[in-house]
Amino acid sequence: MEAKKTQFVSMNEIKEMIKTLPQHTCSWMKGISTLYKYQGFWGHQKFLEGAIFTQQITFNARPNDVFLCNYPKSGKTWLKALNLAIITRERFDESTSPLLTTLPHKCIPFLE
Repeated sequence: MEAKKTQFVSMNEIKEMIKTLPQHTCSWMKGISTLYKYQGFWGHQKFLEGAIFTQQITFNARPNDVFLCNYPKSGKTWLKALNLAIITRERFDESTSPLLTTLPHKCIPFLE
């Protein structure tokens, strides 16, 4: 059986494709911000570039996977610690929590 080769689309091709999508320029931003509609959602070009590029990768989510999405400098470390504490509250008590000895970034992997 022959392995199927995946042909990835380059970032330049993605940028050109985004330019063909429906656009809306935010008047309250004085024309600075243009949104593009992709698969029923409006987003900035940079966010869409990443989303379209990552759709090329095969990712199979598990039923217990949790995605934590936030903006930079908005408390990601605190949110990771809070998520870990909630998810593992039945496995660990306060004295055996992994957060007592390990940083949240080491306990929870990231996709950046």
